[in-house]
Amino acid sequence: MRKIGFLMMCVFFLFGCWDSRNIEQISIVVGMGLEVSEENDEDIRLLAQYILPSESSEFGNTEKKQVTISTEGYTLHEALRKVSLMDNPILTDHMLVLIIHEDTLEKWNLNQFISQLIKDDHTRRSVFVFLSKQPIKELFEIDTPKGMIPSRIIEELLRNKDRSVEILDKVTLGKVSGSLQANQSFVLQSISSRENRLELSEARVIEKGQIKNGSLSLEEISGLNWLIGDIQGGVEEINLKGDRYSLEIFDANLEKMSMSEKEDKIHIDIRVSTEGRLSEDWNMNEDAFDELYIKEIENGFKEEIEKKVFHIIDKLQNDYQTDPIGFFKYARIKLPSFWEQHEEEWNQYFSEAEINFSADVKITDFGSKGQS
Repeated sequence: MRKIGFLMMCVFFLFGCWDSRNIEQISIVVGMGLEVSEENDEDIRLLAQYILPSESSEFGNTEKKQVTISTEGYTLHEALRKVSLMDNPILTDHMLVLIIHEDTLEKWNLNQFISQLIKDDHTRRSVFVFLSKQPIKELFEIDTPKGMIPSRIIEELLRNKDRSVEILDKVTLGKVSGSLQANQSFVLQSISSRENRLELSEARVIEKGQIKNGSLSLEEISGLNWLIGDIQGGVEEINLKGDRYSLEIFDANLEKMSMSEKEDKIHIDIRVSTEGRLSEDWNMNEDAFDELYIKEIENGFKEEIEKKVFHIIDKLQNDYQTDPIGFFKYARIKLPSFWEQHEEEWNQYFSEAEINFSADVKITDFGSKGQS
């Protein structure tokens, strides 16, 4: 009986994957773009960028490694299935980025528009979501160096957040879905191309699935990041008494975030501290060994950071009148009774809130030259 049992167990190890498919019979999608059809503005245009099997060929192969195909349909699912009429079925399990043309959000609600992707259990929730003003085909078919795949370039741009204060934190499909279900506003950054290079550009505010009028410039994105203390590195610049200075930021910390409610008004106090290197100094009489000289420059950067932050606060409260940066999370935790009573009116309370911000800047290094 033991021998028979052993033989029966061995049989199970002889079975292969019953639903396996040759990798050359499927198209592994790494990027997807969604637009309004040019031929029929009631249809959705789907652009799918997928990897060619040749990508796994020998090192040094510079032939094209990806293909972009487009289909159209009355629904996104229909457009996806139409791919089968012209190519292998597409596999979205390994998708990296989703780019949505701004025109689609002026026509349809985002919550409805990406319903299929959210419901699909094959599409990962970790897909990064971006906007674009340009036709997405221009982004997917850009002539990249050495045949690099544009979708992977876009994903890797987010890794430069420790090199720039003008890059928003990653926004995934899961985060978008959660924000939409909770009727919470959020910000999406755009992708564009310039001189045959892909780059992160302005951002747009999304409220209740609709795109708000106006955009946030790169400088305003910087102010937004300082406001929430989401700075991992980068460079700040100022002009002080006619001389130019650059501060290379090592890190930034949210030192204080307090919220209170008094007489039916929200009060928010924020303090951020940062340290960095004086990486550029155009003063012909520089003396970084002088504490007063360094202190004056620190104050200059402090004023510049606070100026940018108060500008973005004013824009969010008066132009957008919505909270896309997550202050509602603090209200929910720190003011539970108030939140329970006024959750539906939070954007109004945010727009009327008194928000105080201060930045502490410390120059801890000035490179290999500190005195003229």
